[in-house]
Amino acid sequence: MKNYLNKLVTIAALGMIVLSACKKEGTDVTYNGNGTAPALSSTVSDTIALSDATKDDQAVTFKWTNPNYTFSDGVSSLNVTYNL
Repeated sequence: MKNYLNKLVTIAALGMIVLSACKKEGTDVTYNGNGTAPALSSTVSDTIALSDATKDDQAVTFKWTNPNYTFSDGVSSLNVTYNL
């Protein structure tokens, strides 16, 4: 039993040494807090008339404004896709 306990303590100590030897590389990218909330707009502001004659036509198009977020790595905005 004592031999088993010694092996367990040795393995645990070696594991802690190995994990503490790991070094994180790279830098973290953080949000700087600048930017505006994206605004949603559409091509239709009232009701949409749907019929068999217009079933293949596009009914409405939605767009969002660019929020112009800034990050610590200098990237001013990301390409974002919204799905409805």
